[in-house]
Amino acid sequence: MLGKTHIINSLALASIPLAFETKVDTEYILILLLIGLGSILPDIDEPSSMIGRKMKFLSYPINIFFGHRTITHNLVLFAISGIFCYLNDYTFLLALNIGILLHILQDSITYQGITNELFPFQRLNYNFVLLPRILRFKVGGLTEYLILILSGIFLLIVLFIQLGI
Repeated sequence: MLGKTHIINSLALASIPLAFETKVDTEYILILLLIGLGSILPDIDEPSSMIGRKMKFLSYPINIFFGHRTITHNLVLFAISGIFCYLNDYTFLLALNIGILLHILQDSITYQGITNELFPFQRLNYNFVLLPRILRFKVGGLTEYLILILSGIFLLIVLFIQLGI
């Protein structure tokens, strides 16, 4: 998925509780911002990505040594770190981790899937996908833009609910 879709879709998913709450505090807003950051963080392994362009000093070495959608898209690593953050009440690190996990799950519904999501504990060239090929979509394609638009509309609805409009 494209960076903007990762951010908007992750924020839409994370704001579902806001549709039922009447009050938003600054802590929840910070949590949403961290989820948004986490939702683009795994693409630091791609120099042309939204975050890779800003952090080329990290992006290029990670890409050269590991490639795209490998070590930074490791489902097991981030699931374990999420459990650790939850058990130790590291709320803000957990929010960042949730964004990363949402990113991984979103990438797993594209045609490409995630190469070696259990890297380095599996055979090479295995793609992790959540949906059958017929239900997956092309990165930057029409389906992705539809997801982006629907997620954006949902975020606007939540905003209107929060503002009492």
